[in-house]
Parts: sequence; C-alpha cells; structure tokens
Amino acid sequence: MTTATQADRYRARMLRGLVRALDDEEAHLRRHRRMAGACSVAGALVFTLALFAAAAGSDAAGPWLVVAGAVGGVFLGLALFYHSSVEQWPVNREFLDVDAIREAARRQAEAQ
Repeated sequence: MTTATQADRYRARMLRGLVRALDDEEAHLRRHRRMAGACSVAGALVFTLALFAAAAGSDAAGPWLVVAGAVGGVFLGLALFYHSSVEQWPVNREFLDVDAIREAARRQAEAQ
C-alpha cells in the first residue's frame, strides 16, 4: 500500500464531499444556508460590539476597531462565500457527471 500524498488526500476529501452533497442535496444546501446566516450574524455582532466600545470612549477602541473590522470582514466574506455556493449549486449541478464522481470516489477509497 502506498503512502498518500497531500494532493491525494485533498482529492479524496473533495470527492467524499461531492458524493455527500450529491447524496443529500437539501441537507448540503441547508448546511450552507445556516453557515451563511451564522457568519453574517457573527460579523455584524463583532462589528457592533466594537462600535459600542468606540462610542463609550475607551482608549483601547482604536485597535479593537481594526481587529473587529478584520474579523467582521472575514465573517462577512465567509457569509458571501456560503450564500454564493447555495445560489450557484443548481447551475453547477447540471454540469456534474454524477456517475463519474461516484466511481472516482470509489476508486480513491479502494486505493487508500
């Protein structure tokens, strides 16, 4: 048995994820919708807390605003990513060869 390279492990993980998504598309989309909502709320919450700290006149508000902006931006970026994934799935799904993906996942699992 050969040692799997990092690329092989990534390929196997990607194929397993695709098979899971194809097996239960509604659960896949629901999970991504939940992640989009959670990231949106977290980003807004972090930024709101920083604004309250700035309004309170705290001396430490400056660095916190920078950190909150970065963290909030990451969360909002993730929210956009998950939302885009949900919106793009029906279009991307049309171009997937489901049987070829399942066969590749089966072969990958046998090779490991």
